[in-house]
Amino acid sequence: MSSFRIPTAKNHLFSGHQIDRDRPVQFRLNGRRISAFSGDTVLSALLAAGIDTAGTHQGAPIALDACLGLAIQCLDPAGNPGVPLPMARTPVAEGARFQTLGTDAHAGLFQKLKRLTRNDSRSLGLDLDQSLLPPLPDTAPVEPYANADIVVVGGGLAGLSAAVEASEAGRTVILIEQRAYLGGDAVLFGHAAGEEAPESAFARLSAKVDAAENITVLTLAEAVEAATGQIVVHQVVSGDEGGPTARRLQLAARHIVLATGMQDRLPLFPGNRLPGVTSLSQTFHLATAYGVWPGKRAAVTTNTNAGYRLALLAQDAELEIEKVMDARLEPQSRFAEFTKAYGIKSESGVHPQSASFVANAAELFVKMELSWADGRDAFETLTTGALIVSGGWLPRLTLWQRAGGALEVDSDGKICAAGHLEGIALAGSCAGYVSNSAVMRSGAQAVDGFLGRSVSTIEDTLIDPAFESPDGRLPVSQAPETEVVAPRYFDLGSSLVSAPRPIQGSFFKPARRRMANAPTAIADRALSLGDIAALTAIGQVKPDAFATIAEERAVPPICFARSATSSPPGPSASETTDIPAYLAHRFGNNAQLWEVEAQDGRRFETGNLLYANSDTHDPTDALGVITSVNSGNDRNAVALISASAAQVGLQIMVRSQRGHTNARIIKVLKPN
Repeated sequence: MSSFRIPTAKNHLFSGHQIDRDRPVQFRLNGRRISAFSGDTVLSALLAAGIDTAGTHQGAPIALDACLGLAIQCLDPAGNPGVPLPMARTPVAEGARFQTLGTDAHAGLFQKLKRLTRNDSRSLGLDLDQSLLPPLPDTAPVEPYANADIVVVGGGLAGLSAAVEASEAGRTVILIEQRAYLGGDAVLFGHAAGEEAPESAFARLSAKVDAAENITVLTLAEAVEAATGQIVVHQVVSGDEGGPTARRLQLAARHIVLATGMQDRLPLFPGNRLPGVTSLSQTFHLATAYGVWPGKRAAVTTNTNAGYRLALLAQDAELEIEKVMDARLEPQSRFAEFTKAYGIKSESGVHPQSASFVANAAELFVKMELSWADGRDAFETLTTGALIVSGGWLPRLTLWQRAGGALEVDSDGKICAAGHLEGIALAGSCAGYVSNSAVMRSGAQAVDGFLGRSVSTIEDTLIDPAFESPDGRLPVSQAPETEVVAPRYFDLGSSLVSAPRPIQGSFFKPARRRMANAPTAIADRALSLGDIAALTAIGQVKPDAFATIAEERAVPPICFARSATSSPPGPSASETTDIPAYLAHRFGNNAQLWEVEAQDGRRFETGNLLYANSDTHDPTDALGVITSVNSGNDRNAVALISASAAQVGLQIMVRSQRGHTNARIIKVLKPN
């Protein structure tokens, strides 16, 4: 096996609890033979084999990771592709054949040989400027699923506590977890003195879940839509012929608990998504579940105490940690003290200025800058095999927002939920709780609130900042423009939105002094909450505008199927005639809702702006915006269009993150 698989000579946390090392399997992806173990996902198997590059984007290689959201298809015996599957949630199977989405399964011999003989063995060779990065595969029809009294989203300590509380109250429960296993991130964060260890708490709660007949657990399942009384789940399951497939399930529930946890914030520096740069939580889960580590040597850059915790766990597994670099000045943490005792080098007050590849070597060249200086000059340089990054944490509130929940943000882009949703409650770290005891109590109290029981204020057990420094501000590089050679992405997701950078020239095409991905282009794109949080942190989005921009750019339409087991859904996109409040007067006082149709087979996304032609880019010159997309036909959408510009049959251009789409106005939906 590859050296990226962690050996198991000693008993440690990074042994890979999901894989069976005594059961090797082989499968193919795009014709390449990949060796793996039973229990691997396609993604973990690729990373273990040293394939850590998805392809190129904006002329630079981009890392292969779970956040990128690449989809694959499983080929049947005749070579026909099945439904799209998320690579990170698809288990490997002996002899299975997969292909990346958009690859021709019936390509000729020349194309197959070209794929098999590509020079870069660590890359899938995808052109992400041209290839679509689709959202979660939605080709399967929505199936009605069993009703439940309470649906819990998230299998961490908060979700497990909520499920157990509801079960012991005699309620039926469906517990949804997107990974193949339960447990969440609690082990990564450790615990305070006097608290139950997360390993012990998980063992206790998971035993109760396993023993409860009124709890149904759905793993490899991601909740993609939520509303009062309803939730849609995308799950990867075994197919009829042994290969994996997917299904979309619509669940009806009286109450929903969102215990979705936290996500990594991406430090902002050029090269922050190069192969070899990996997020803290993804590194932790790949190591613990699948025994995969990003390289023989690794350095950690962090502004959180969990960065030191990961370094300690790696040392226990006899993995080489070259240095832990902290953006905070003189941070205090028991984990930081332990790293010193372990002999791990550490340095504070520095963060990455830029990262690039070392020529002809599978290593990174990382320039560091002082956090307290102007950052125009590199403080030091580091050559390493992998850079594990932690820029802090954001609560996973996408489902809350899609269900209609309000959000608030501070000047550093830290998000929290606001307000109340009928029948939906937040629990755990996504609700702002920190200590394990508070996280578990919040899960139980979310259920108690639904059952009409009395609830009390939860006291979070916080360690004195003098002994445990809080997370720092999001690290932001001040790299000089002339040295920017790779994109500086705002988030780890699939939106691939990056900061402006100089366009690189060549012998045949000299460099120009305009910027690639100009700031105005950001307004043409669908953004993640992480993107908007990062834009807030660097001052491009004002905190009081965050909620409006998030509604306009980050909220997809919610489309629930009609079924006997669910309450009546809302109208389809083509039936929607209400102008969203946040768009009132955006395109004039007499703007109308129109149905538009794509002319080239591409799909629309909520938030795409409409222009008169492909030469227009300025958002202030936009004619309108896509407000919702039809569930049954995503080539048709509803758009709010200026009254002076709209007429039946008019050809327009819709600009998205994939370029521009020619479209035609079909009919008005809400005449004035």
